[in-house]
Amino acid sequence: MKFYLMNQCHTIASTLRTALEHSSDGLEFVSCTHLHPLDEHLEVEVPSEKFLRDALLDIKDSLKHIRADPTHGPRGSRHV
Repeated sequence: MKFYLMNQCHTIASTLRTALEHSSDGLEFVSCTHLHPLDEHLEVEVPSEKFLRDALLDIKDSLKHIRADPTHGPRGSRHV
């Protein structure tokens, strides 16, 4: 199934892509694509709506922390 997440860009794409790959364990095709830097949407392909919903719930807290302090990425890395 293909879904379009509107008004979303790089931050959620990077985090969601990792969560989807982790959830699939390489057994199912999943993708999360931000096709062009000017696009304001993501294309997500997953086996089911529940699969996407579960992945979004898994990354909810991570995104909250990243958005609160955008200078810190995942695993405490610092972006300047």
